[in-house]
This record gives sequence, C-alpha cells and structure tokens, in this order.
Amino acid sequence: MNNHPHHSTHNSQPTKLEWAVFGLSAVVALVIVALLFSGCASTALPGETRAEAQLDTAQTRQLSAASASVQAADQANTANPPGAPKTAVAGELRVANANLPAPQPGDAKEALARVNAALTGQLADAQTAWNAAVARGNALDAQVGFLQKQVVAERAAAAANAQKATDRLCVIAALLVGGTLSVLAALSLAAGLYFTLPKLEYGAAGLGVGGAAAFFAATQVGTAHFNLLAMAVLVGGMGALGYTVWNSFTGGGTLKTKAAAFDSAMAAVRDLAGEVAADTEAGAKKLWQWLGVELDAAHKALVSDWQNLEGMFNKKQVP
Repeated sequence: MNNHPHHSTHNSQPTKLEWAVFGLSAVVALVIVALLFSGCASTALPGETRAEAQLDTAQTRQLSAASASVQAADQANTANPPGAPKTAVAGELRVANANLPAPQPGDAKEALARVNAALTGQLADAQTAWNAAVARGNALDAQVGFLQKQVVAERAAAAANAQKATDRLCVIAALLVGGTLSVLAALSLAAGLYFTLPKLEYGAAGLGVGGAAAFFAATQVGTAHFNLLAMAVLVGGMGALGYTVWNSFTGGGTLKTKAAAFDSAMAAVRDLAGEVAADTEAGAKKLWQWLGVELDAAHKALVSDWQNLEGMFNKKQVP
C-alpha cells in the first residue's frame, strides 16, 4: 500500500485569492509606473507672471479711460442739431460703448467734466484737460507695449524653468523605475535558481531588460525618443513582472516543497543552536563551581597562615 500523500494537479493551480492578489499587484504596479511617467509627456503651462499682472492693470486703465470718453462724447452729441452727422456719431458711439467695459467712476467723472467745460464755453480749460488726458493715454500705451514684450520674455523663461524641473523629475522617475525593475530581476533570478523554476529566470531576463531600458530612458529625457522608451518600459516591464508573478503562483507546489525543506533546515539549525547553548550553560556552571571551590580553599589557607603568623608574633612578645 502506498503511504505517500497524493498531490493532485488541481491543488497546484492558483486559488481565487491568488488570482485576486496577482491582479491587484499588477494593477498597483501599473498605476505606480504610469504616475511616475505621467508628467513627462508634456510640460505644464506656467502661471501668471509679474509683468502679466501689471499688463492686465494697465490695459484695464486704458479701457476704462476709453469707455469714459465714449460715454462723455455720446452725451455731448445730444447737444448737436438733429441731422445725419448727429445720427452717425451717435450710432458709432453706441457701437464703441457696446464693445467697452463700464468705466471707473473717476474716469467717467473726468471725461464728463471735460465735455461740460467745452459745452459751457470753457474751451481753454477743456483743451488743457484733453491734452493732459491724451498725454496720459500715450504714456499708458507705451507702458502697455513694454509690458507686452516683458510678458513674452517672462513666459519664455518660466516655460524653460518648468521644462527643466519636469526633466529632472522624469530623470528621477526613470532611475527609480530602472532600479526597481533591476531589484525585481535579481530577486526573480535568485528565486528561479533556488526553486528550480526556469520560467522565473526568463522573467528575470525580461525585468532586467526593462530596467536597462528605464536607465537608458533617463538619458533621453527631453528628446523625442523618451516617450517611446517610456511606453516600452511600461509595457515590457509590466509584462515581465506579470509573467514572473504568475509563474510564481503556478509553481506553488515546488515553492511549498522547497519552503518545507528550508523550514526543516532552519529547525535543525535551531536545534543545534539550542544544544550548543545548553552545553555552554552547563560548562559555565561547572567552571563557576570549580572556581568557588578553589577560592574557598585559598581563603581558608590564607586565614590559617595569618593565624600562624599572629601566634608566632604573640610568643615573641611574652617576657
């Protein structure tokens, strides 16, 4: 009668739990690697620069002054005699007013004061005010032109800095992925050799190639080849990892046998260590007992010698 336990092939197949662990591991690994490379395909747009904020303020002032002048001119046009010129001016002013934002209260007040001064016959004052307003407008226009050029330069500098920062992150991500795949390749190779599972060694080769590709991708950050290399690392590395993990599950019988042998070896080592410790403890006790006996004998001999010396000294002192 055969007393050896029978292992069916069904028991060596992956269980539902192993399926779930395998699927979850693959998804998590894919997500992590995808996140590492996600920011490397394109550079984020830089935020608003300092000159851009100043440009927005200057343009807002321009539009407010223009809108105030349009509204004041529309009001002044009501004083013109009826006719085609009045109608044409009113029509165009309505178009301009529809395309301009509402003016600031201060600009509207100044424009209305200039118009009222002209309508009441104070033409010199009105002309002085118009000249001052035109000078402010020319200065503001020059400022807008300067700020527009500065915005272009600042945006270019910000984009270049953002690209450099992104490139550094991409290099770090590629090195991390390459290092991880290389470590997994070493572990897979060691497991394949120890558990005599050749498929793990094949998986180790794939992981090693993926790690080498990731290291090479780190040198190609910022070039047109990087995205292709990143995709190759994602597909190849995850494929090799999935292949290795899956074959680890399918080789469960061999793993369990090797693990049992390893446990037996470790148990033997622990037993041997226990015996050595017990022998060491027994030897230490014997040594301590021997030292105690010897020290007691030496103490007794010393006391006896001291008493003899004391007796001889006392005899010499007697007259």
